[in-house]
Amino acid sequence: MPPAPRSSLPWGIVTVKCALTRLAGACRLHGRPAEAQTFVAQALALLGAHDPALSHTYLTRGLLAYDAGRFAEAEEDQRRGIALAMQARDPAAAWGLVNLGVALRQQKREDETLLAYRLAEQLFVEIDDVANLAAVRMNIGNVYLMRDQFQEALHWYNLAEPTFRQTEDRYRLSDIYLNRGIAQRSLGHLAVARADFERSLVYHRALNRVVGVAAIADAVGVTDMLEGDYASARTLHRGAALLTSIGAQDGPRGSWCGRTWRNWRTTEVVTTALAQVVATSVALGTTEVVTTVLAWVVATLVARGRLKSSLRCLRG
Repeated sequence: MPPAPRSSLPWGIVTVKCALTRLAGACRLHGRPAEAQTFVAQALALLGAHDPALSHTYLTRGLLAYDAGRFAEAEEDQRRGIALAMQARDPAAAWGLVNLGVALRQQKREDETLLAYRLAEQLFVEIDDVANLAAVRMNIGNVYLMRDQFQEALHWYNLAEPTFRQTEDRYRLSDIYLNRGIAQRSLGHLAVARADFERSLVYHRALNRVVGVAAIADAVGVTDMLEGDYASARTLHRGAALLTSIGAQDGPRGSWCGRTWRNWRTTEVVTTALAQVVATSVALGTTEVVTTVLAWVVATLVARGRLKSSLRCLRG
């Protein structure tokens, strides 16, 4: 009689536990929070107090609470997950500290935010995670910028920026140059600030980020105002407000996309608004943006049966 097969149930349970937590994380990333919450609840029902996956489950539940605007709950779950991850010497503790810092920042507890970020920085140094080390250093700089401690902000931005350049992280470069420029401008270094705004603009244009271009337009407008160029400042501020409203229609990253003008009603208001974007883009020297927006204006005019006007627009 052959021996009875060895039971694989314990391994199956372990696999299910890990899978549930991972499924919860995947559902969150794909904008399906209700399903993510279900998977988290199922995972917690199976997990024991010493299960390695428990820390990840709490960290995921904390992120879901943060997404829903429940920052105190997010903080509580992140702290639970971090404590368990630290006991297990799990590198996930570092990212838990970053997420804890974000939740604390939303509660305007800046000193605790900085403490969480600094602890995360130490862990990223220990595990030699260079990319995330730079990211958390930029976060530290952002807190100091928010507190108007501009010299401290510059220190942390300057620590982070070389890594972003080395890894060619265009998203973070676009943000760090904008924020560093604001810090430089606040310290009275207007020419240096303009150089950083120009660097940021290069990346925002390459990434097609409308909201980013709007932020730069606003920042350059403030700089112009400080230098006494009030006409340029007014144009840039109006354009920034318009760009922000356009970017809001394209989602969180505010990307330029062809569907924007097609979804808008083809009215005189839209045509006038797009013309203002062109004026703003010209003031910023953003040739690619001008080309894109001109295409929208022309398409809008053609849709209105105004072919001659569209030809005049193309001729400038």
